Amino acid sequence: RARCDAEGWTVGFETWHIARALERQRGWIEASLRTGEVFPFDWDAVHALNAETSATYGDPERDATVALLREQAGRTAALIASLADSDLERECLESEGRVVSVKLVAARVMVRHITGHLESIERALAPQEAGPG
Repeated sequence: RARCDAEGWTVGFETWHIARALERQRGWIEASLRTGEVFPFDWDAVHALNAETSATYGDPERDATVALLREQAGRTAALIASLADSDLERECLESEGRVVSVKLVAARVMVRHITGHLESIERALAPQEAGPG
């Protein structure tokens, strides 16, 4: 199975991770809209969660992973499309002393997270150059 160099995860787990992250990030937005609470983002907690889930789900089944990604992407896109401008401006996430809006979570956090992992997947799946020999 192809592995992504940056994380050492299989391509399948990297894809599963994107899907679950969308679910988690959508949860931050939903909580902000429902309660007004700002999610306290912590990199140490994220790294611990990633280690735990990669150990548990290391190489998930392809069809189920693709279905999960489609479901989570669809649900997340539907939520964001349904938001009013005032919803997008609500505070949603605090990280390293900075509080960001729902709009920034959707437009930057989610997009950068997905893009970074897709780039890792693309590198893992790219044809390998033949070495000398």
